[in-house]
Amino acid sequence: MFSYLTAKIEKNIVLTFVILLVFHASVSIVLSLIGNSQYFLDLHNFDGFWYFASDAMTYQVEAIESLKFLKESQWIQWWYAFQSHFHVRFISLIYFLTNNTNPIVFEIINGPIWAATVFIIYRTSQGLFSNSVVAPIVTTLFVFQPSVLLHSTSLLRDNFVIFSVALMCYGWVLIPKNKFSLKPIIYIGIGSFLFLSLKEYLIAPTLIIFLTFLTYTLVARKISVINILVLATFLILIFSNI
Repeated sequence: MFSYLTAKIEKNIVLTFVILLVFHASVSIVLSLIGNSQYFLDLHNFDGFWYFASDAMTYQVEAIESLKFLKESQWIQWWYAFQSHFHVRFISLIYFLTNNTNPIVFEIINGPIWAATVFIIYRTSQGLFSNSVVAPIVTTLFVFQPSVLLHSTSLLRDNFVIFSVALMCYGWVLIPKNKFSLKPIIYIGIGSFLFLSLKEYLIAPTLIIFLTFLTYTLVARKISVINILVLATFLILIFSNI
């Protein structure tokens, strides 16, 4: 069964991605409709915000405030507003582009991010367990578990955090090579920037983990020196600009 499913996925990558997008959008729309209804009143506030994702209410208020900067073309003020909640600027940007402040429109971002996370985890598992057809499928179930899935449909940071960690892990799986490879370095760089922009208080432990792994791979000669130098440059720029 797993071999058949893996073969279908590999043969229809684009279709699989579209199916994931439709699935996530369907869940988001259903939750939005219920959240704006009289059903399950003890679980939501009647305005589309669920109490299990109550921080989304704060992000909505901040996004509306940030939207004012965009409407007045104050781009610098918009970029630096609410820096502790990095993703709010993207919420307000979607509101600005769609001229709609209903949280459901953020599915334009949430859906692709969630679907991309599924594929990144899938590819990472393939890299780690190259002889298994079971592991890649089973590990992707993480993003389908109710807690992760439901939170990914809201305005929370969780969807971006999981995506950034998955991207970093994928890069680290790809990079142990003896020749120069820019793609994994870019994955690690983008993942690190996004993750640390959302979780600034984790800069120190993240830096320690990266330096430890880089030192190990250098001593064990599992990564070429050029890869380490380029990656180190990327990481220095990222850590110094967070």
